[in-house]
Order: sequence, then C-alpha cells, then structure tokens
Amino acid sequence: MAAYFPWLPAERLIRANTAPPDTPFALVEKQKGAMRLVALSQAAHLLGLAPGLPLADARARVPGLLAFDHDPAADSALLERLAEACLRYTPRVMVAPPQGLILDISGCHHLYDSNLSRAEKWLSDDLARRLGETRLTVRIACATASDAALALATFGLEEDAVHRLPVVALDCAPAVHHALQRAGLNHIGDLASRPRTILASRFGEDVTYRLARLLGEVDSPIIPRR
Repeated sequence: MAAYFPWLPAERLIRANTAPPDTPFALVEKQKGAMRLVALSQAAHLLGLAPGLPLADARARVPGLLAFDHDPAADSALLERLAEACLRYTPRVMVAPPQGLILDISGCHHLYDSNLSRAEKWLSDDLARRLGETRLTVRIACATASDAALALATFGLEEDAVHRLPVVALDCAPAVHHALQRAGLNHIGDLASRPRTILASRFGEDVTYRLARLLGEVDSPIIPRR
C-alpha cells in the first residue's frame, strides 16, 4: 500500500499557519540563476502553474502570487513523522521521497480481515481518515508491487490500472520520457505490449527494467525505516 501527498510542501506551511489556506502560493528556490517554482499549493496548481516555471513568469500569469522559500529538510522531517505514525499498520514502512510512503502489508493484512480486498479497503480508509484529521491531502493505492502502488497513488489511479499510467511513471530521465512520447508511447500499456528487446535497443535497458518493476515482473524491494 502506498500513500502519496501531492501538496505536502504547501500543506506543511498551511498547517503551521505560515501560508494562507485559500490563497494561491508557491515554494521557490534558486535554480540556474533564477528563482523557480519547486512546489505549489493546490489553488496555484489549478491556475495552471507548474514546478520549474520562473517566479517572474508565474507572477506575470498570476499577479501577486505569494512565494515562500522551499525547505526540503522540513518536508522530509514531516514525511518521517508520517512514516512513524504508519507503524501502527505494519512494521515495514519505507519513505519514498519527496512525497510518498510505502507500507508492506503482505504479512499483516489478515489482522484486519481474512479477505485481502476487505483488509486493503479497511487499511486505506483508516489511513485516509487519520491523515485527513491532520489536514493533509493523500492518495492511497494498493498493488502487488511497491513501485506500482506508489505510481498509482501518485497519479490518482485505482488498483489494476497500471497500464493506464503515463510513461513518466517510469521515473526515467526527462529526455527518455520525451523520446517515448515522440514515438507515440504515452502509457505503460503501450510499452507492455511491445517486445522488450526492441524497447531496450531504442530507449535503453533502464526503461525495460523500470517497466518490469512497475508490472511486478521483478522485485521492487522495500527498505523499511527499521
């Protein structure tokens, strides 16, 4: 089971009463000689802003856009505290930076229900309820492979929808994602239906290895915090 927090950096500031909950804002840092957006509040995202955009360009689109310094260490500390809290469900919890958690429930789901599907639903519902009380938005997904669960949670897809994931779920270099999309390969299902040797020769063996991990054909190891 994976949990992904799409607005964690922004919601950390909102929880601390450092940023307004309803006003669009961004977290920024200096990159390539310019202040650029690193993370956004949900309100800013809905206005069409995206990470990587120069702050000056963002303010040209959204005049008066609030900006706060990005603090990855504070985000990481919050994620660690969330991982610690998830030990109530399983002793095997892994932090998946920058905004995700993976819980290995394969050996303990029977403690919640003898039926795997019902146990997964109970765990997902309970985790979502508890996180909701902390004013954090979370997406939760379950899959047979940890990479697949995290990708499904990240992109907000339900279980068994791995083939509908975009190719960026492979988490390769941006140039590789662009090459795949230029070739008309936009979803994981487009890759899964093609011979791996051809994919490897054209796009590199890293693509086929990451694809196999998403599809659960090779192990996606979980390295627990404890």
